[in-house]
Amino acid sequence: MHWLNNIRLRMGLAVLALMGLAVVSVAIWNRFAKPTTPDPGFDTTMREPSQAVAGLDVAEGLTVTLFASEPQCINPASIDIDHRGRVWVCEIANYRQHHEDARPQGDRIVIIEDTDADGVADKHSVFYQGPDINSPHGVCVLGEHVFVSAGDKIIRFTDSDGDDKPDEKQTLFSGISGVQHDHGIHAVSFGPDGKLYFNFGNEGRQIKDKEGKPIVDLAGNVVSTQQLPYQEGMLFRCDLDGSHFETLGWNLRNSWMVAVDSFGSMWLSDNDDGDASVRLNYVLEFGNYGFRDEMTGAGWHTERTGMSAEKPRQHWHLDDPGVVPSLLHTGGGAPAGITCYEGELLPQLLGNLIHTDAGVNVCRAYDVEADLAGFRCQGKDLLLGARDSWFRPTDAKVAPDGSILVADWYDPGVGGHMMGDTKRGRLFRITPADHDGSYRIPSLQLDDVPAAVAALTNPNAATRYRAWQALQSFGDSAVEPLGELAQSDNPIHRARAIWFLGNLPDQADKVLAQAAQDPDPRIRIVSIRLARQLQRDVCDALPSLFRDPSPQVRRELAIALRESESPAAATRWAELAQQYDGEDRWYLEALGIGSDQNADACFDAWLAAVGSNWNSQAGRNLVWRSRARKACSLLAEILNSPQLPRSEHARFLRAFDFHSGIEKQLALRSLVDQGYDVHPEEVFTRLNARDASTSAVATDALLLFVRSNVYTSQSLDLIERYAIVDVAHELATRLLDDASGTLSVRAAEVLFKLNAAQPLIDAMESSEPERAAKAIHLVSLTAGKQAVPLLMPLALRSKLPMELRIAAADGLAARTDGQAALLKHLQTDDLPAPIQVSIRDVLLASPVQSVADAAAERLASQESGEAMAMPLVDQLIRERGDAAAGAIVFRDAGNCASCHRYNGIGKEIGPDLTDIGKRLSPSALYSAILTPNAAITHGYETHTLLSSDGQIVSGVLISQTDDAVTIRTAQGIDRTIRRDEVDELQKQPQSIMPANLHLKLTRGQLIDLAEYLMASPTKAQPPE
Repeated sequence: MHWLNNIRLRMGLAVLALMGLAVVSVAIWNRFAKPTTPDPGFDTTMREPSQAVAGLDVAEGLTVTLFASEPQCINPASIDIDHRGRVWVCEIANYRQHHEDARPQGDRIVIIEDTDADGVADKHSVFYQGPDINSPHGVCVLGEHVFVSAGDKIIRFTDSDGDDKPDEKQTLFSGISGVQHDHGIHAVSFGPDGKLYFNFGNEGRQIKDKEGKPIVDLAGNVVSTQQLPYQEGMLFRCDLDGSHFETLGWNLRNSWMVAVDSFGSMWLSDNDDGDASVRLNYVLEFGNYGFRDEMTGAGWHTERTGMSAEKPRQHWHLDDPGVVPSLLHTGGGAPAGITCYEGELLPQLLGNLIHTDAGVNVCRAYDVEADLAGFRCQGKDLLLGARDSWFRPTDAKVAPDGSILVADWYDPGVGGHMMGDTKRGRLFRITPADHDGSYRIPSLQLDDVPAAVAALTNPNAATRYRAWQALQSFGDSAVEPLGELAQSDNPIHRARAIWFLGNLPDQADKVLAQAAQDPDPRIRIVSIRLARQLQRDVCDALPSLFRDPSPQVRRELAIALRESESPAAATRWAELAQQYDGEDRWYLEALGIGSDQNADACFDAWLAAVGSNWNSQAGRNLVWRSRARKACSLLAEILNSPQLPRSEHARFLRAFDFHSGIEKQLALRSLVDQGYDVHPEEVFTRLNARDASTSAVATDALLLFVRSNVYTSQSLDLIERYAIVDVAHELATRLLDDASGTLSVRAAEVLFKLNAAQPLIDAMESSEPERAAKAIHLVSLTAGKQAVPLLMPLALRSKLPMELRIAAADGLAARTDGQAALLKHLQTDDLPAPIQVSIRDVLLASPVQSVADAAAERLASQESGEAMAMPLVDQLIRERGDAAAGAIVFRDAGNCASCHRYNGIGKEIGPDLTDIGKRLSPSALYSAILTPNAAITHGYETHTLLSSDGQIVSGVLISQTDDAVTIRTAQGIDRTIRRDEVDELQKQPQSIMPANLHLKLTRGQLIDLAEYLMASPTKAQPPE
C-alpha cells in the first residue's frame, strides 16, 4: 500500500500520539451521569416553520414574512427570481458527507410560486433533478435559459416551450476544480451591459470551454491559477454564449457571488481564513485582492517586511503595493449571497448592497458612498436570527415588485462544509412595514417598445433581461424611446438606457459623447466602461475626462489605460498621476493597475512631467507602487533620506520584493555602500550574496549586524546564506534558552546546515534535564540523516533518566528511518515498557507498511475493553453551564488554548474561536467539539509531509510556494521544508484537533466550556 494511503487509515492514532495526549480512563465518563437541570430557554418549537418569523429581528420600517419553507424547499444555497416573481432555488441535499446519500436521484432546481398573490408560496415544482447538479451553487434565470453552477461546470438549460422543464442541456464551461467544495464555481448574474458575471473560489483553479479546452481570456492568458498573475479565487465576465471571456480580478479567497449595479460597478464579499477578517470589496477591474503573496504565493501567515499587527491587514496583504484595498472588514462570519437594491418599494434601501452572512445569522444592508476614488459604507441589520441561531441566510434577490426574498439554509452551523440538517429550508420576504403582504406581479407584456422600455426600469434582473431581448428585436424603433430614458432624472434608469444604446453600432458615438458630459460622475464612468467594451481607446474617445473633477472618473480612466495601445497612453497616465493627492489608496492602486503592462513608459512620462519635484508624498507613493525599473533607484534614494520617518522604512524596503533584475541589485548595493543603517538586515536579505561578498563595506556591515543581533529570524537567514559559522556557539546557547519554538528550530536547522551543530549535540548530555531534553528535541527535528546515530544511543542508554530516553525515542519515531531503528530494537527487547508505551501509536500509524505491521505484532493492545458512548448533543444543549469556569477549562483541562485563540488568549494553530458563538448554534458547537473530523474549516485541514531525509511533519498547511512548504505543527512550530526536499505532501481527512474530548473532561466541564465559547468574548474571562 502507498504510504499516504496508509497514513489516511492510521492518522487518527498518529495525531493523538504526536500531540502527547494521554488516554483518560473510561471510568471518568461516569461523572457525566449526574442529573442536570434543563435550560429553561430551550424551546424545540422554535424549529417549526410557524415560529420562523418569531425567531428574527427585522429592521425598523420593514416587515418580514415567511414566503416558503420545508417541504416546499430544503437547504437553499442560492436563488433567483424570474419575471413572474417565482423563486428558483438551488436545493442541496447531497452535500459533502451526505454526498449521494440524502437524495440518490440527485439535487434539484425547484420553482417556488405564489399563485394567489397572498404573499405565501402555494406551489412548487421541480425544474431539473439529477446527480450531475449535486451541490449546486448558483442559478440564474434569463428568459428561456437557466444557468446552473454545479460540480465542475456551468450548465445552460433551455426551456424552449415554457413548460418549466428543460428541452436542452448544454455545457457552457467545464473543467472547474472544487467539486463538492464550497470554494468552487459560483452563481452567474446578468449585468447592465448584457453580459454574464461570475466567479469561483480558491478551489476552482481553472476553467475550460464546453469541449474541455483551456480558456484563453481577452488579455491573452490561460485562465488558470498556475498562470501568473492569476491565483486563488477569480472573477469573470463574458458574453451570453461564453465568448469574449475576461478575467476581472484574482487572488480572492472565496467570494460566494458578485453583484453588478446598473453603472457596471461590481461588489462582492470574501470569506476569511477563520481569523475574523471577512471583507466587502468594491472591484477595481484587473485587481489583485491579496489573499496570497502576489510574487511568491506565500500564505498570509508568512512573515514579511512591514507586516501589519492588524489581522485583516495581514490576512489580505493590504500593506503590499499592488493590492486593492478592502471596502469594509466585518469580522468573522460565512459571507454568502449579495445583490444591489435598485427598487422603489423600499426607498430607504435604494442603492444599498443587500448581503447575507450565514455565519453570523444576518442579512444586512450596506449604504455605500463615494469617498475620493473609493468608497465607504455603513451596515445595518435587515434580518437577524436573534432568537433562532439556525437562521443561515445564503442569498437575497429582488423581486419584480421591489420586495426582497432571502434564502435561509437553516442549519445548526456552517463552515468546514458542515451540514447538520438536510430536511429544512426557508424563504423570507421583506416589504415595508405598512405593506398589505400581497405579492402581485403584473403579467409582463413586451408587445411594444414603451412596454419594453418600462420593463428595463424594473428592479428585477430577469425582467430587465427580457426587456433587453425585446428591445433588440424592435431595432431602430426603440432608439427614440430609449433616448428619452437616457435623459431621465433617475440616474439608474439613465445608465441602463445608455448601456443598451451604446451597443447599437450607429448610436455608440453619440451615446459616448452624451454620457461623458453627464453631470453624474457614475454616468461618466459608464461612458468609460462602455468605450472599453466597444474597443474604443479612451485616449481618443474620451480625452476631456482626463481632467475630470471627480477622482472616481479618473480612477476608471486609469484602469482603462491598461488596455490602451495609443501612443499617448503613457502621457495620459502621467496626467492622471499628477492629480493623485498622495493619500487616496484606491486612486493609487488604479494608477498601478493602469500602468503595470506599460510600467517603464508610464513612469518615464511622469518623471519627465514632474522633474525634480518627484520627491513629494504623492511621488514617493507612486514610486512605492510602480513596477518600473527606474523605481528601484528612487526607492534607494527615499530610504537614504534623513527626512524619511523610521516607521516608513519597512514599507519602502518591502517594495523591492516586487522588482527583479539588475536595477534592483544596483539600488540595494548603493544602500550598503552609502552606509544605510536603519534596517541593514533587510537590504542584505535581498542583496545577491555575490554582491555582498565582493564589497568590503558590505561584508563589514553584514558581520556587524549579525554579531549584534544573532538570534532573530532575519539574522538566521543571513547566517545560513553567508555561512557565518563563528556565531555557532552563541547561537546554540540562545536557542536552548528560547521557549518560542519556531525560532529555536530554525536556529538548529542553520547549525546543522553549516556543519556547526556540535554545541547543540553536546547539550544533549547536559546535566540539566530540561536543557538536555530540549536539545534532544531540536536534534530530532533538524539533524536529518544524523538523527538516528545521534539519538538511538540515548534511547538505549540505561543510565540516562527515563524522560530523556523517551524524548530520544519520540524524536526517532517522527522519522521513517528512526521508526525502522526503533522496530529493530523492539524485536530484540532492548526498549523498556515506558518507551514502548510512548512510541506505540506512532509506530502503528507508520507510513511504512512493514513497520506498522511489525509494530502491531510486537506491541500489545492498550485499548480499553469498554467503549463509552458519546454524550447526546440534544441533551447537552438543554443545560446551562458556568462561563467563568469554562474559561478555565479552555485554558487548562481542555487544553484548547494550546491550539486556539479566544479573545486574545491561546495559540494560533486552529481557527480563532472568539466569535464562534455567533457562527455556531449550541448544537453545532457541541458537535464541533465532540466530532471535530465531521467539519474541518477550509485552510485548517491536517497535512502530512514526508521529506527526502525521512522526516514526517504533520499539521496545518500555512504556506506553499514554488520554493518551500510551511506546516504549523500541533505544538505551534512552523516547519519550513524546501520544495526540492519534499517527497510527498498529502491532505488528511482528520482534523488536527483530537476527537474524544469527552473522555478527557467531565460532563460539567464540557458544558462549562460550551457556555464560555457561546458567551460574549468580553464576559467570563479566566481568573489570573
